Amino acid sequence: MNLRETLLSIVRELMARPTAPFREEPIRDYVVSFLADRHIDAQVDGMGNVIATYGPDLDVPPLAFTAHMDHPGFLVEKDSRRGSIQARFHGSVEESYFVGASVQFFTESGRVPARVVKTRFEKDRRRKHVWLESEGTVRKGDMGMW
Repeated sequence: MNLRETLLSIVRELMARPTAPFREEPIRDYVVSFLADRHIDAQVDGMGNVIATYGPDLDVPPLAFTAHMDHPGFLVEKDSRRGSIQARFHGSVEESYFVGASVQFFTESGRVPARVVKTRFEKDRRRKHVWLESEGTVRKGDMGMW
């Protein structure tokens, strides 16, 4: 596998994991496991940041990389009933982007596709409620993303 294929493989694996604000665990777990497989020491601090150290004995200036482990996402508020899902959206996206949008929910039994049918964003935009239709079952706490 050449460098390009290797990098694309890593990116695909990373981006296939569900994430939403304050729900970065699947991404964090992947990153920590990825580093451990390569014998790179990694710690998770009290805020959930991954801090990796490679070659601490090298006589070179330190280098740091930063990246978000989340992006806008959906969190299921109640177990689905008859294909109806009620979720809360976390992130800053205009309400007009939602109706008819496709979403993938990540469940214990696999991915469940859904489609947004209704939204209600409160005036202060802190609470963004979304209703979706699906052919599968999702549970409270499951995550979804576009």
